[in-house]
Amino acid sequence: MTSSFRSDAPHAARHRTWSRWLPDSIALAGIAAYGILAYGQVHGQASVLDEGLYLVKGFLFAQGVYRPFQDYGPLTNHMPLAFLIPGWVQMVWGEGIRTGRFYALALGVVMMILLWRTCRREGSPAWSVVSVWAVPLNASLVKIYSQAISQVLVITLIMSMLYLGLGGGRKVWQTTVAAALAGALWMTRINLLPVLPLLIGYLWLSHGRRVGFLAGIAGGGIVVLGHAIYWPEILKLWAKWLPRALTPFLDSFRDSAGGIEAWGVRISAAQGWGIVIDSFRKHLLPLAGAIWAGLSFPGASSEPEERQRTRDALFLGTLLVVLTVLHGYATLGLTYCPYCLMNYLGFFSPIGLVLLAIAGAHWPPRLSRPRRIASLAFLILIPFAAGLTFDGRLADSVLSFQLPRASLAALRPGTIELGDLVSSSIGLSRTDSAIWLPYGIVSAAALCLAGISLAFLFRRRREATRRLQRSATTGLLVLVLAAATIRFGNTYSYYDCGLDVIQAEEAAGADLQAKVTSSALLYWGASGLSPVPLLYLDNPRLFPPQLNGIYTFRLGGEPAVLHRFSYWSQALAEDWLAAADFVLVDVGSYGGWLSAALASERYDEILRTPPTNPCRADSAIMIFRRVSDGS
Repeated sequence: MTSSFRSDAPHAARHRTWSRWLPDSIALAGIAAYGILAYGQVHGQASVLDEGLYLVKGFLFAQGVYRPFQDYGPLTNHMPLAFLIPGWVQMVWGEGIRTGRFYALALGVVMMILLWRTCRREGSPAWSVVSVWAVPLNASLVKIYSQAISQVLVITLIMSMLYLGLGGGRKVWQTTVAAALAGALWMTRINLLPVLPLLIGYLWLSHGRRVGFLAGIAGGGIVVLGHAIYWPEILKLWAKWLPRALTPFLDSFRDSAGGIEAWGVRISAAQGWGIVIDSFRKHLLPLAGAIWAGLSFPGASSEPEERQRTRDALFLGTLLVVLTVLHGYATLGLTYCPYCLMNYLGFFSPIGLVLLAIAGAHWPPRLSRPRRIASLAFLILIPFAAGLTFDGRLADSVLSFQLPRASLAALRPGTIELGDLVSSSIGLSRTDSAIWLPYGIVSAAALCLAGISLAFLFRRRREATRRLQRSATTGLLVLVLAAATIRFGNTYSYYDCGLDVIQAEEAAGADLQAKVTSSALLYWGASGLSPVPLLYLDNPRLFPPQLNGIYTFRLGGEPAVLHRFSYWSQALAEDWLAAADFVLVDVGSYGGWLSAALASERYDEILRTPPTNPCRADSAIMIFRRVSDGS
């Protein structure tokens, strides 16, 4: 008996060590993979209008040139921290897209670390691996979080809040800081308003009245302070979203200029359903994992740990449902941006990965065999119901995966597709790669399953059958979900370029700076272009409503009132054109009345800049200088 114990002890110790460091190593590899992939997307994605607005407005606000929500200033269509945080970062590290993109990269890596640590603590080391790798395998999420837009800031704040405030055994200072972060979320995006009250209610139920009260003071204090700083102009934002019939006292803060919005998208019910399906596919594992957690919910328990875990799951699930419904209405229920649902889900969909880790680590053993089989069948079959097929499209999605360029183990700007990398490295054509890839995936999965199964078989024969079945099921599940995540996530390619966008924007900005005089009054006619090049000018003076381009343009309306509320119209455009020292317009937007006006002898065209997007020749900026009053 003693001899047997002594002989088994080293083996058990080795197994405990192996089971401890292996999942963490794989999770850290996932975080590293995210960082490498995000580095490629930081350089390889074209800058979008929203990114330019966060960087330019943020820098102007941080400098004090304008104040958020002020009359006649830039449109502050979100809470102030969405602009001020990237603005403050540029004040420290220098203005421009390079700072903005690497700020996004740093936030993304921090978010990944917090996701890992939260899922490991509340779930298990093994399930934290699944949650972590769900992000780098999804090209859509990597691309969204690699731009200097508010999604990466918001999800980092949410993961910080969950790391500090979720679960039992939290200290009072941790829950208090978590609530303060929820208050900061509110002051970053008004669409994240539900997070703070839901968190306060959760902390109250989980940890008692004192903790809930302190959380309310901390989170509410941040919100009150933010409103006090920008009072009363901040009421413009509330007046936009609160019903007029219920808030007549906000009428003085409502836009009453009239006119018709130039931008509006109306969709049919079929198009709306297509947007929902496409958005679900691009966030497949977070959303399907959350649904699976709901199907696997074990019910009441008398154990304190399980009761706390139930509260955790209900909080996360409620948060996910409320935010999804809210953002679904904001996109599909309005005409501003119905196709933004996929991007809006990026604010919070990784919450589902935390819920998945909790459910996967703790609930299956408590389920009856029929429920266990049904819940696992759901996870395996849902990708196929969403449209996954193991055909050429899957191979093409894998081979089209964007990777950062590398030379002699050093990362280079820009990206390269996996298929092109294989072709240049080993000479295998893209067609042949597409043929052999499915066989390689299946063979690798089979070898992994066989190796794991044999290891368990030889380690403990009497448990071999049960462990073999578990290993095979887990392996199949991981294979299907990974394939679906790669397939659906790699369909987000609207801003793909593959060349060094940062270098192109900086070159265009430097060229613009050399040709536009300091403190010049500018007419910004590049309505479809990211305004990032303006960051490289020396103290430019702007007509701020133009920064949002067509999205703040009205057909008709009272010009003075439009200007006050940061909108513009044809009448204002003509007045501003006549007053501007320089007119900047991208090649793609040049035409119509503006081109006719600029053809007069009052304007002298200067040699245009290099393209701001190296993949689009029409993204070059045309520069016109006013030379006289027409004499």
